[in-house]
Amino acid sequence: LPASLDMTEDVRQKTLKSLRVVITCFLNSCKEDFCQPPRYSTLYHFIKHVPDRDLQKQGQTLLEDFKIDEETNQLNNDNNKSKTNALYNEKGFDYIQPWNILEISSTIIAEQLTIVDADLLKRVLPYECLTPSTSGCSRRTPSNNSNRTLSTIDKTIEFFNAVVARVIATILKEQDEEQRSHVIEKWIDVAHQCRKIKNFSSLTAILNGLLSGCIYRLNTAWSYVTQDYQSILEELKKVFGSCADRKEARAILDKVILIKNSFKI
Repeated sequence: LPASLDMTEDVRQKTLKSLRVVITCFLNSCKEDFCQPPRYSTLYHFIKHVPDRDLQKQGQTLLEDFKIDEETNQLNNDNNKSKTNALYNEKGFDYIQPWNILEISSTIIAEQLTIVDADLLKRVLPYECLTPSTSGCSRRTPSNNSNRTLSTIDKTIEFFNAVVARVIATILKEQDEEQRSHVIEKWIDVAHQCRKIKNFSSLTAILNGLLSGCIYRLNTAWSYVTQDYQSILEELKKVFGSCADRKEARAILDKVILIKNSFKI
C-alpha cells in the first residue's frame, strides 16, 4: 500500500495499522473459516501473500494449531477403532447386541440428549447466527470437500435432524403395529422428560419425528397408544408443535431465563 498524492505517509500508516487490527481480529474470532483440512488452501494462500510479517506469523501459528488438532483427532479415531476391534475379537464378544430403546430409561435418554445439545449450543459462535442460511463455505454438500468443517450452527442443525431421523427409524423398523405403539409411547415419554429438564431443542426434534407424515399416518399403531400418552402429546403439541402459538413457548423460556438469572451472584 504505497503512499501517493491522495494519501500521505501518516494516513498510510494509520490505514495499515487499522488493517492489521481487523485481520488479527478475523484470524482470532473467525478461525473456523480457515479450517479446511487436509490442504488448508485458504490459510496457505494468506500466509504466502500477506506482506506483514506479524500477520504471517499469526497465520503460520494458526496453521500449526489446525494440524495438531487434525493429528490428535486422527489418533483418537485410530485408538477407538483398535479398541472396538479388540472388543469384537475378544472371546464372548463376537457380536454385540444393539440396544433396545424400550429397555433404556426415558430420563437417561433425555439427559443424554440434553448433554449433547448443551455442548453444541455452548460452542455456537455469535457471528454465525447472523447469516446461518448463507454460510455455504462451511457446509458439506456433494460438490464440496467432505472434510470441510461444519459451522457451529450447522452442527446444531445436524444433531436436531439426527434426532428426528432416529425417532422415525426406531418406530418404522418395528414390523408389529403394537410394538410400534410402544416405541411411540417411549418417545412421547422422552419428550415429556425433555420438557421437565427444559431441553426444548430435543423436545421439538422428537415432536417433529412423531408428527412427520410417515409416522402420523400409522393409524393402526396410533390406535394402540394409550389415552394418557396421547394426552401428553397433545399438551406438548399445543406449546412446542410446528403449528403452536410461540408466545406460550417464549413465555416458558423467558421464565427459565429469569429463574436462572435470579440465582446469579
